[in-house]
Amino acid sequence: MSDQVDTRPLKVTDDLATVMIATNPIDNWPRLGLALGVPQPTINHIRQQYPNPLDQQEQILSHWIGTGEATWAKLVTAIAGPLVNKKGLADEIARNHPAVSQALSQHQYGGSQPPSVPPNGSYEDVLDKPPDPNDIMDLIKNDIS
Repeated sequence: MSDQVDTRPLKVTDDLATVMIATNPIDNWPRLGLALGVPQPTINHIRQQYPNPLDQQEQILSHWIGTGEATWAKLVTAIAGPLVNKKGLADEIARNHPAVSQALSQHQYGGSQPPSVPPNGSYEDVLDKPPDPNDIMDLIKNDIS
């Protein structure tokens, strides 16, 4: 992925496989679903229809990406948050997707040349707390205009 901020929403046809690979270490798909804003009744339906955890992963992520609101930044925030609490994985995804690192850094520093997440660092090295996904999108929109 390029160092420029990618503002496009994730798409099931283009991005589902990449998101599934990135989130593979997660073992509690219902919690990730909740952290991403998937409604509890939808999660319950998926769990009943798809008892296999890999199928649950695919269905929950497909539902979330299908909302049109899915972004790498929102995924990082959800994974680092209290429901999933996998900050190391969030850091890894942020490092592998520089656009996420840049947006997260701008949230804290607001400068035109924010510090990026160091290769061995954490997004917490540049942030006090995970940013609100809406704040990240506002920063991205303002940066390109």
